[in-house]
Order: sequence, then structure tokens, then C-alpha cells
Amino acid sequence: MVQVEFPSAEFYGNENEDVEMMVERKVFSMEMRNNVYEKTKGRCALCGKFVRFDLFTIDHIIPLAKGGTNDIENLQCTCKHCNAMKQDFSEKEFLDKMIKILAYQSKKKENKTYRKKIKKLYKLL
Repeated sequence: MVQVEFPSAEFYGNENEDVEMMVERKVFSMEMRNNVYEKTKGRCALCGKFVRFDLFTIDHIIPLAKGGTNDIENLQCTCKHCNAMKQDFSEKEFLDKMIKILAYQSKKKENKTYRKKIKKLYKLL
């Protein structure tokens, strides 16, 4: 028999949080999917890319595992890539993580191009 060891809460960066892991996932009706899709006019709420209706995913702004609900106010349209990266982070946690990753990667000597891209994007803000 193979014994599987799961990473500790420390690994995920939430060592002091009590996370309820038994969260009920819901299959959303077509009407609800339409409403969520229309909230962002078919654009991913995280990256802004247009997502075809048959390819979008429904993301919980406040994850169910962190007390979020299935109410329309807590749902947003996302592309599969962003939803997969966001996992069960809140939007703020996700964006903070992305900024840290960009900052870390742009410091590396071999990633000089990223520094230039980030500076160029920053000027557009």
C-alpha cells in the first residue's frame, strides 16, 4: 500500500487559518451562467481577455472555502487559465501573489525583458 503525504497548511501559506474543506459545489443553471457572463460582457474578470460562452468558468470572488457564497454578487466570469491559477485565493490574495511573482522574476538577471515590459505597462497606468 502506498501512503500519500499531503502538504501542510504552511505549504499553502495559510497556517493560521481554519479552512472548511467540505464545501458544497453547485451546478449553475443556464440562466445563472448567462447572468454571470453578462456581468463582465464575456471578459475574464481577472485578465480582461474575451472568453467564449462555452469556454468560460464561474469563479467565486470570495472562495467557498473562505466563507463565500453562490450568490450572483460573489460570482464572476473567468477564463480557465485565470481560474486555475487563482484557485481558492481571494482576488486580493491572488493579485498580491501575482505582483510578488512579477517582482521576483523581474529581479533575475536573465529576465531583463520583463523589467522593460513592466516599466512600459506601468507608464500606461
